Amino acid sequence: MKFVQKKVLITLGMLVMIALIVGIVYQRSLHHAKLGKSQAKLRSHLQALHMYAAHNANSFPTEELWPRTLLETGLLSDFHMKSEFCNEPGEAYVYIDGVTPFAESQILVYENPLHWNQGVLTGFANLNVEVIDHDT
Repeated sequence: MKFVQKKVLITLGMLVMIALIVGIVYQRSLHHAKLGKSQAKLRSHLQALHMYAAHNANSFPTEELWPRTLLETGLLSDFHMKSEFCNEPGEAYVYIDGVTPFAESQILVYENPLHWNQGVLTGFANLNVEVIDHDT
């Protein structure tokens, strides 16, 4: 009888361990999917801004015109202006005025710093999107 009880306990222990591993993998997958969706939205912002600049003397809109101009011209939609983190306070995206198109090190748009623990989702003028640590 003791052998059967040990076997049942070992089986239950293994099932719990497998369930924990599956749970961790699932949570990480959700996190990466959410990050990927946010990165895609930020890339849409960058592409829309470059399309705007191509038709406006190679300059981005002013802070006052962004994002209203991009929404009115159809380059962005309301979907792109809403973050995956609807419960966070403040604006979902922050636009930096006076950036030169295709400048490698100039930040053009970044997501609200409260959205990600590991850093700030940042879009550069050269269409690159990166997660930069909060200290930087």
